[in-house]
Amino acid sequence: MHETHTRVFTVAKITKIDLLNDIQSSLEDAYKKGQSFEAWQENIKPVLAKKGWLGDVSVTNPQTGEAKQIYVGSRRLKRIFETNMRVSFARARYESQMSSPFEYFRYVAILDRRTRASHAKLHGLILPKTHKFWEKNYPPNDWGCRCQVQVLTQSEMQSYGFKPYAGTPLNVASEDWAYNPGKSAQS
Repeated sequence: MHETHTRVFTVAKITKIDLLNDIQSSLEDAYKKGQSFEAWQENIKPVLAKKGWLGDVSVTNPQTGEAKQIYVGSRRLKRIFETNMRVSFARARYESQMSSPFEYFRYVAILDRRTRASHAKLHGLILPKTHKFWEKNYPPNDWGCRCQVQVLTQSEMQSYGFKPYAGTPLNVASEDWAYNPGKSAQS
């Protein structure tokens, strides 16, 4: 499942290739332009309406043939937009960080009331950037996760008084997110 997500563009409940292509190209355009959700939504809604994928929609599971009613509105579109922007940003960050001379990754959680306790516990965790932990826990690690990774050199570690984590850190990524989008894409 995770490898598929890094090679093929998917959106839950969409099986029509032309609709997926429309959403994918609109998201790529929004990413390149640095568009807000509101601007993207304004552009994509007419396309979705024309193709019958806005408002109350009947979708069919291609494996079971089961039909299901879903509602496609701003809330669902926001989830699609934010998820794809976070994954794209994480992929670009990871590729840049791996090609840099920095040796360590430091887990950085946004420490506010919306942060999951398990993610907050990882805040400040430092491991070599090649550590196996990052294969499944390079953020985002769940729906709406805002965590990131900071890169550090050995000399920065010494100047800040940081030390790499010596134990085995717990995996925090949910089942849907237990992969590293940047690393998987390079494999």
